Amino acid sequence: MWSAIMFFTISIATTKSFSYQRVNSLVRQYKSTSLNMKSNFLSVSECIKRHANEKTVFVDGSWHLSSRDGRQEYENGPRIPNAAFLDIDDVATKGHPSNLPHMMPPKKLFSFMMDKLGIDSTTDLIVYGTEGCFSSPRAFHTLRAMGHPEDRLMMMAGSLQDWITADGPIETGHKEAVRAEDVDLSTINDNDIKYGCAVDAMNVVDISTVARVVESPENADSI
Repeated sequence: MWSAIMFFTISIATTKSFSYQRVNSLVRQYKSTSLNMKSNFLSVSECIKRHANEKTVFVDGSWHLSSRDGRQEYENGPRIPNAAFLDIDDVATKGHPSNLPHMMPPKKLFSFMMDKLGIDSTTDLIVYGTEGCFSSPRAFHTLRAMGHPEDRLMMMAGSLQDWITADGPIETGHKEAVRAEDVDLSTINDNDIKYGCAVDAMNVVDISTVARVVESPENADSI
């Protein structure tokens, strides 16, 4: 999964300039986190066992580069019962200067959407995707980068089809997915938002730039 996440980005705390010590520390932290991520993978059978826990929410993070529509597939079913849907194009920063898609969402929007999905800081989240979906690690990364506790964030090691094959429960029929695109954040009072562990979005830096600074500290002045 982490190879897929690295394909997208590595996130670094916001700063006006990078020091060698700072970048090196972040890379060491990233490597340490990568080695510990195996504990965040759950087998399909373990996920099925956890489904009955009322404090566990399954999150469909399906998004496709093809003509497939992850939101439509979720809404039409089948899907894991009571699963939420996280659309990385919808819960995102809109109007990016470079017109880039699915950038990390504003903290306020992310928190508002977590409230709408019935998720709080004590909720155990299990992210999954449909068959042939490569984007569920990106949904996992969004949740992690925006502040959801790492010990309450898991990834199902298998697709929805694997879940069905293992006789996991499913629900069918139409279910409307929560949508953020029409939310006007200026009308939302901060005091009305309950999700309290969100953090501000981070800068995105190409991993090759990070490696260049780590290998040759003198390059830091040019960044």
